Amino acid sequence: MVKIRKINSKDLSSIIKIGKKINEFQISNTGIFWSRDQLARWTKSKNDICLIAEDHNNIVGFVLFACHLPTKKSTFENIWVDSAYRKKGIARHLIDRALKNLDKKNISYIMGFVSENNKEHLSFLKKVGFSVGNKGHWIDKLI
Repeated sequence: MVKIRKINSKDLSSIIKIGKKINEFQISNTGIFWSRDQLARWTKSKNDICLIAEDHNNIVGFVLFACHLPTKKSTFENIWVDSAYRKKGIARHLIDRALKNLDKKNISYIMGFVSENNKEHLSFLKKVGFSVGNKGHWIDKLI
């Protein structure tokens, strides 16, 4: 039975290992998956949403949202479900739980980036109520 719960410090190594393997998470030449330090701070934050889907103590999915409470805005950062667990409603459960948590935080707007080449992800997000905005370019800078 798959359970959804908050990410904790014991999950970080597994999530980082998964994240480094997923090409879709790299959106630029400088952008890489989150570091252990970043994820550790993120999962300790009371404002952000970091959830995993777990089956018999194995991580089979996760979702990450960063929240900015003063503007009531959240950034949908990442979602992943193991290929053996796809098409079983796990991504929807992760999103539904995250949306409930965002609502409790009085978040009224969610934004995110999806590569136009990732048709499956884009289709899923439309099914769960997201709309496609204007096309643009991801910009970033390491500082």
